[in-house]
Amino acid sequence: MSAPASKPRRRFGNLSREGDFIDGQVIKITEGGKFDSTFFHVKAEDGKIEIVAASKSTNLGKMLAEHPIDVLGYLCVLYLGEKPPKNGGNPLKIWSVVYDPPEVGKTPPADDETPF
Repeated sequence: MSAPASKPRRRFGNLSREGDFIDGQVIKITEGGKFDSTFFHVKAEDGKIEIVAASKSTNLGKMLAEHPIDVLGYLCVLYLGEKPPKNGGNPLKIWSVVYDPPEVGKTPPADDETPF
């Protein structure tokens, strides 16, 4: 008998289980770090803030780059699992990314209003 499917869960930290997700309003976007990553600071409806970080060379980074993500837009990143590698190496992580742009006319908060 197989184990029951896991219920999707909002996950703060590492998205590691199929169905883990982060969603909310993008409040800040920064770039940098050792792997030239983009960091999307996402505020959930309950007020918790999580950072979605992805290097431009990763599968997630490439998917995020397909969307013109702006501050005040809505971002949802869902982890779907892994696909075995074709020629050895690490498995390919599979993601679903949904983005809705901000409402026209809304302005992002000033840097000093961002909580970090």
